[in-house]
Amino acid sequence: MPEHQSLPKVLVTAAEAARLMSIGESTLWRLARTGKVPQSVKIGGATRWRLADLQAIGGPVPPPAAGGLRSEPS
Repeated sequence: MPEHQSLPKVLVTAAEAARLMSIGESTLWRLARTGKVPQSVKIGGATRWRLADLQAIGGPVPPPAAGGLRSEPS
């Protein structure tokens, strides 16, 4: 079997987007309702934000590791 290779993360959850932007998740949802952050993407019942859109608005949004975001080292 081929070795699994991680793909770069393209979409992030609300919690990840908020952490990347150094804001609270409720603040992210409020900004989303008023159109002050990039538009989210709906996939089934899940809401995600494009990482490139978040990076384009500036501010503290470093690229996450391919395996996901971690708030503390494991």
